[in-house]
Amino acid sequence: AASQCREIMTHDHYAYVVSEGGGGTQIIDLSYLPDSVHLVRSFIYTSGAKSTNRAHTVHTRDGYLYLNGCAQWSPGGILIFDLADPENPLFTGEYAGNYIHDSFVRNDTIFAAAIFGVGVDIIDVTDKYSPQYLYTISYAGAGTHNTATTTDGRYALTTDEINPTTKTLKIWDLSSPPFFPKVAEYIGSPTAIVHNVFVKNTLAIMSYYTAGIRIVDIS
Repeated sequence: AASQCREIMTHDHYAYVVSEGGGGTQIIDLSYLPDSVHLVRSFIYTSGAKSTNRAHTVHTRDGYLYLNGCAQWSPGGILIFDLADPENPLFTGEYAGNYIHDSFVRNDTIFAAAIFGVGVDIIDVTDKYSPQYLYTISYAGAGTHNTATTTDGRYALTTDEINPTTKTLKIWDLSSPPFFPKVAEYIGSPTAIVHNVFVKNTLAIMSYYTAGIRIVDIS
């Protein structure tokens, strides 16, 4: 199936690009900028009938590549690859608890947006070969689209794309697991859906479907 949508993350001087349209993960060498970029390869990992030909989103952190929502890898959780050789990712392990739309990694913990689940799955990846489910930040009507934590790791921020919950930015206190109280909510535009949130220092940077980009001070 064709797709105009891409997600891109970088590691070292490489960009990793995924698509629901197939073709695997494009590995692009950025070291030639600003003159050009070079496609190194299109990486597809297979295991029997399962394949990473189509992935919904990608995350890179601390030398690892995380492929989320692979359409041909039921249930489309998270596949983890070591980037010690950035042009040849090495499979280490997978989280198969839920379909994961997007993920964010802080230290050895994955915060996984389980869009068809009940919120955010929190996963221990101290051992990249054996991810362990820890908790879920659950809330009524959740349709968690993406998530990120504050720089200090005390709070998680979430956005929702589907289901009855309000399509706002929600902020959750992570300090007392397994309890994760909601401590703040940002409405932004009452008629627009906040699509993604990223955190830079004390700023939450949000992309909306129909309300542009908004930057909010969360200090």
